[in-house]
Amino acid sequence: ERHVELNGVNRDKVPLDGAKKPAKKGGAAAGPGPVDRPKCGTAIQLATDGRGPPLGAVITGANAHEGKQVPDVLASLIVTPPPPDRPNPAPDRRDLPRVRADGGYGDEPTRQRGQDAGHRVVAPGRGRAKRPGFGRVRCAVERGH
Repeated sequence: ERHVELNGVNRDKVPLDGAKKPAKKGGAAAGPGPVDRPKCGTAIQLATDGRGPPLGAVITGANAHEGKQVPDVLASLIVTPPPPDRPNPAPDRRDLPRVRADGGYGDEPTRQRGQDAGHRVVAPGRGRAKRPGFGRVRCAVERGH
């Protein structure tokens, strides 16, 4: 079953990405940056609709691993599907709504975290060629940042 339209949101094409931002005044969520360690920074993990409006976000320290934030970002989505009428005895992961991400989310533990949260993470793995058209889908999350 495809989760296509729910309240005007295409739940089968949710782009997901993180961006690092400086935190000049520090704060509880700030952490050392991955490149410039002495400077504080934050990371914003964002999930958007395919057209760009944000659907969920999580703010962490800049040194937090993007893949480990996937369950929290997916739990923060403001549009959730209705519960099923009856449980599926043999669920297939291909029936889960897809979340599209970049290579930072392309490892197997991150995919498993997404599946545990009820989504299928689609991201290129290391050493694999990018699929054509992948950037057009993800540009919505770049606009959201």
